[in-house]
Amino acid sequence: MHFIMSIAVILTLALSSVINANADESPLRIFLAANFNPVIKTVKADAQRDLGLALMPESSGSQVACRKVAELGRECDVLILADPQLFTELVPKQCPWRITFGCDRMVLGVGRRAKRSDDAEKDWPAVILDPAITVGRVDENLAPSGYRTLLLLKLKDSSGKLLANVIKKTDRKCDDVAALAALLRNGDIEYGFLYRSACLNYDIRFIELGPAINMGHSTVDYSTATVSFKNTKNADVTIKGSLISYGLSIPSTARNGEGAVRFIRYLLTKRAAVLTQCGIEALKPKFHGPKDSFTPFAGFCDYAGDQ
Repeated sequence: MHFIMSIAVILTLALSSVINANADESPLRIFLAANFNPVIKTVKADAQRDLGLALMPESSGSQVACRKVAELGRECDVLILADPQLFTELVPKQCPWRITFGCDRMVLGVGRRAKRSDDAEKDWPAVILDPAITVGRVDENLAPSGYRTLLLLKLKDSSGKLLANVIKKTDRKCDDVAALAALLRNGDIEYGFLYRSACLNYDIRFIELGPAINMGHSTVDYSTATVSFKNTKNADVTIKGSLISYGLSIPSTARNGEGAVRFIRYLLTKRAAVLTQCGIEALKPKFHGPKDSFTPFAGFCDYAGDQ
């Protein structure tokens, strides 16, 4: 009888220990660009084991992630975007600094059931404008890959005719890169412009677009191309071409700022190889913002001045 009671006490204490351990794990809420989701999925279990941080990611287009913070007043501990300029344009009050850390490039994804794929390797503009071909793209108001699609078309043809024709014949418009990738992988559309990393992560065939238009080479000046469109508030927005890069920040409303700093250091140092593994070219992290906010990142970031 005493033996049975002792076992029960031991089990109760063990269960209590597990519950308390779980209670001590601090959740880390992350709003992130949909294309960055594979990176977070890869490090999620390790971050919980190594840092005691339970990652709570919520992916969307980068503009949508910013609007959650700036317009809806939602809180997150880390904000990761596919265009660092959005920090200064959409969340300057909440995110007075940013760290840039990775590079990507645009490609033309080829769907599982795509027709004329061999022709597209030689002359992709002619193929995607074929009335018999279905083309998808990301909404320029929801994610940077959307307006970068417009920019690459303008870089390809500065007259704007190619851009106008592709906009006119777009068959599917998606919320973010992940949604577009799913359509290509399932064979629901034949071609679509998206990041090279997305094609690698979702096992999608793709056609390289070349350094002059893919916005993935630091030695090329992409600012010669600009595009304009109406945003969700019906205001005019003008975007200029630039190198595709990723950035992150800790919003001023973060509840777990200390955990956010630890996670950022962990991601960009010990787990930086995951970026390459997920198709993103890792760059030396650069901090943009007030010097007094730079201290926690001084060991692995270069200071690049104020935003």
